[in-house]
Amino acid sequence: MAEDLKFTINNKVEISWDDGYYKSNIENVDDKFICISIPIKEGQYIPLRKFEQVEVIYYQGSDIYKFYTTVVDRKVDVIPIIVLAFPKEVFKVQRRKFVRVPIVCTMEYSKLENKTQNIVKAIMVDLSGGGMRIKLSNDQLSIGNLIKAYIPVGDDNVEVKGEVVRVEKDDPNKMNIYGINFLDLDDKNREKIIRFIFQIMRDQMKKGTTN
Repeated sequence: MAEDLKFTINNKVEISWDDGYYKSNIENVDDKFICISIPIKEGQYIPLRKFEQVEVIYYQGSDIYKFYTTVVDRKVDVIPIIVLAFPKEVFKVQRRKFVRVPIVCTMEYSKLENKTQNIVKAIMVDLSGGGMRIKLSNDQLSIGNLIKAYIPVGDDNVEVKGEVVRVEKDDPNKMNIYGINFLDLDDKNREKIIRFIFQIMRDQMKKGTTN
């Protein structure tokens, strides 16, 4: 069990499902079970059944935890609730050291020290909760440069401030790969990025099982 973890009534949880993450709250907890409200997303509920295995994301303050468990029961106690078995293992997700996932897509950025704020397109090659790597065809950035980046996250664009901390040569393609650390990223946008990463990981795992 992760250190300093307490499952608290009214704290948020999310259930990972085929089409994303469904929100819920903890309604009751003891040393054997965790009772949650019916998970919901955009007005739709998950039809969880007894003995079904689920992946759960749990929020405690500014910390994020992840665990796997089984649906024990469904019942009505003032409101309809799902009874989950108390998890045997819980993993703490390090926000700034969050697992990095490969993702190739076009993104845009501008140098903060550039008063004209020219928008430049780049290729993002991976993403984490604390940074990303982008690929460019020339030496447009240097270590220490500050940028404003617009990251495509699902149907949204998340605006982040970043600092170039590494430069790698991609000789076969005559391009540079720049490591960017996010700066002053607020919790709301970090949550968006982390949820997006979870979804990518889930999609990749599903593809792996069907190949």
